[in-house]
Amino acid sequence: MTSHLRIHTGEKPYTCSHCGKTYSQSSNMKRHLKTHTGEKPFLCSYCGKKFSQFGNMKTHLMIHTGEKPFTCSHCGKKFARKSKMKLHLRTHAGNGYTRVKNKPSKCDFCEKELTDKYSLTRHIKNLHTGEKPFFCSHCGKRFTRNVHLKQHLNVHAAEKPFSCPCGEKFSWKSDLKSHLEVHTHVLKLVTTPASRATMLVHLSTC
Repeated sequence: MTSHLRIHTGEKPYTCSHCGKTYSQSSNMKRHLKTHTGEKPFLCSYCGKKFSQFGNMKTHLMIHTGEKPFTCSHCGKKFARKSKMKLHLRTHAGNGYTRVKNKPSKCDFCEKELTDKYSLTRHIKNLHTGEKPFFCSHCGKRFTRNVHLKQHLNVHAAEKPFSCPCGEKFSWKSDLKSHLEVHTHVLKLVTTPASRATMLVHLSTC
């Protein structure tokens, strides 16, 4: 309650000892302090990049996962960041900065009213036309929505059909290729033929 009241009163009792910047909440000041200390406790599990704030790391992870949770309600285009989607929305409002209001659209098949054209298109594909544009590259199964494909891929994630001569197994072919590059890199570092032969024998037994 006290923290909320500061929004109205403008009170900022927490002061940064480094630059004098003030904050209404202790948590905000602590987050700010990391910009001075250089502390980066949040680590990306994909590339090892470090971040001072969890939110920044979460946004960064979308580069690796390809996740785009923000969808334009007008055309269906997806974005990893909300700020990018907001910029995109301006293209639907002409040259101005006002967002275009959604116009309800009615389905010709069942007369259901949808909030916008994108929702209508998705509704028709899912329920009436039987169109399944998303397919699994592992087994060929098709889906009406990308989210259903992603859920299905978890089934294959438990399988490890791709194996390296060294014994390591992988769920995805791309992971096997990345792993094989490690072996290739190691062999390039070995200069003499005798050493290369020894390394090849070692790699086949490790």
